[in-house]
Amino acid sequence: YEICLSDWSSDVCSSDLVEAELATVEDILQSDNTVTQVMARIEELYRSIHSVKGNASLLDLQLLVNVSHDFEDKVEKIRERKAATWDDFIPLALDMSKLQDTISGLKDLLKRLQAFRQEGGQMHDSAIATIPENIRSMVGRIAAEHGKLIDLDAADFNTEQVPAKFAYILRDIGVQLARNAIVHGFETPDSRRNAGKSERGKLMLSLRNAGQNIIFTVRDDGRSFDLEAIRKKAEQRPGADPVAISDWDNKKLINQIFEPGFSTAEETTTTAGRGMGLDIVKQRVKKAGGELRINFSSGQFTEFAIILPVEQQS
Repeated sequence: YEICLSDWSSDVCSSDLVEAELATVEDILQSDNTVTQVMARIEELYRSIHSVKGNASLLDLQLLVNVSHDFEDKVEKIRERKAATWDDFIPLALDMSKLQDTISGLKDLLKRLQAFRQEGGQMHDSAIATIPENIRSMVGRIAAEHGKLIDLDAADFNTEQVPAKFAYILRDIGVQLARNAIVHGFETPDSRRNAGKSERGKLMLSLRNAGQNIIFTVRDDGRSFDLEAIRKKAEQRPGADPVAISDWDNKKLINQIFEPGFSTAEETTTTAGRGMGLDIVKQRVKKAGGELRINFSSGQFTEFAIILPVEQQS
């Protein structure tokens, strides 16, 4: 079953990405903005902090993950209020200070490590070429936390003729889709054996240049979408029409998982429950003038194909 979401209409190292997202947060929280202006951009603020947390997870920086998660908690409480005042945003200023201090220390460490590599005559790897191994390490950690066994296959991840400017967006999308697959897609070893599958799940990353576009694919052999769980969650949202939702087709249901704050997770943890990961993917693809296609088969696999123009559209 395939869905094409084509009507949604970069880029160096992780530390630069984190700084860019924090700059967005600072811009939103400027004291000369009104509360109304800040609330109008609350989803953008939430998305930026979630992206920071995803990149911290990629690098196994648990301190930064925890500080970002606490920030998200505060933003989520503000989102749920019908009205907010500037007093509600004061705790965010304190968390911003924590984030900036943490990142400053990490940047200093990274600079020292880079200098050490240069002095040792080691060659720098392409920022894009390192993405699979970065994600492989993250997958191993998060899969273990969820009691799952997952192998990453990046044999078809070809960086030739892929411009370096795509490093940021590919890393960010890869992180969000991998985390989503681990939590929502892959089954536990027992469940996979009962379904006649290998107890070890497989997450596949592929990348190739296709002339005017590059195509990045993330595919897992998990159980795929729980469409009824999505329908049930959609019915529980404020202002929902259960009668209309009962008639939604698969495309309409799957569109819901890209809505900010939509998650079928039963609890919120540092790896799931915010409902922002796929919203980040959607926004990244839209900003790049790209296209997202989803192909899936219930109980068998889910595949996200991201098509990005080499020359960004205006």
